Amino acid sequence: MAFDLGEFYSLCSKIEYKLGILRGNELVREWWQAWQVELGNTPRYGYLTYVSTPAEWEYMVQFLYHGMPSADGADYDDAIANERAAHAQVDAAAAEVWANGRAWASSLSEYLNQICASLIRPDKDSLTELTEELKSLRDNLNRSVPPNWAEGGLDLADWVGGSSDAFGSFATQLHDQVQTYADYVKHAIAWWASACALVLETQTGLNSFLKEVDDNLHKQLVAWAETQGNPQSTTGEINPLVADIVKLGDEIIDFIPVVSDVRDKAVDAIEAADAALNLFGVDVELTLPAKFTVQTAEEIWTGLTTTLHEDYRVKCDEKLADMAEQSTAAVADIDGLGESFYPVKVGDGARAPEWTHPLES
Repeated sequence: MAFDLGEFYSLCSKIEYKLGILRGNELVREWWQAWQVELGNTPRYGYLTYVSTPAEWEYMVQFLYHGMPSADGADYDDAIANERAAHAQVDAAAAEVWANGRAWASSLSEYLNQICASLIRPDKDSLTELTEELKSLRDNLNRSVPPNWAEGGLDLADWVGGSSDAFGSFATQLHDQVQTYADYVKHAIAWWASACALVLETQTGLNSFLKEVDDNLHKQLVAWAETQGNPQSTTGEINPLVADIVKLGDEIIDFIPVVSDVRDKAVDAIEAADAALNLFGVDVELTLPAKFTVQTAEEIWTGLTTTLHEDYRVKCDEKLADMAEQSTAAVADIDGLGESFYPVKVGDGARAPEWTHPLES
């Protein structure tokens, strides 16, 4: 299944939204508890019945928090009655605190997009199209100059001198030169396709991971609503899995020929490119546990961003660098790279004395 960029943006927005609600809930509870401590032995408001205002009814929390009876020894019900005039102000303060939690989460999705920018930009269809064009170039180059192409059709009898000898040598060697180019292209395409496969498979792991985080945030918010703002514990509620990018990269690298004589492995390089192309957009299995447990919205956010950075972007970049290093070694093994790719240059080009035919003088 191909990576869906729209789904990625949607999941980031959902996580931002749910984290904002969770942070708002937490702040209301923290505010109430801190306020009760601050009041000490002074008369305190007996209860809070603020109802949060998310769009979804299943996330609405009716906070039923009770304080202690007032210090004047009044009956609890009398204390509540005496404080009824101030009760609306207490709920209004709770609403403001909850809104601050929502504001805390603003722009979080934008930051997630920035973390994953290098991973979400590549487009499967565009990379597939370009890889197919490169394969076509490879095949055309491979057929461009057949062996012994100059035999029977190239008569240099009337062309004498150094220029004739140089051209004859060039014509004789052209097939081998082109094949050297073709070998280089075969391996370059294989490594290109492998790098694309790694990035595109890393992409498919992003949405699966984010979906797990989003699903678990949903469970936490429902628990807040069901317990009227008193969830027992959120530790360990989120335990998402991530893709093993290092293992994935190693598996892709393993089927790319890196040998001392890569010309003998040209067919393997073609097969490797095709195999890598078949991996474009294939779903990866999530096997590694993320490195964070969860108690608060801030901890979820820290764990989420750290996981995306370290377990996805950094590890993908490291395996791409590994591919680049190994592909450089493979290219260096191709006999004939460098200056020998090109015919010997004559100082003044076609006007040089050694390239001048006697009839031209």
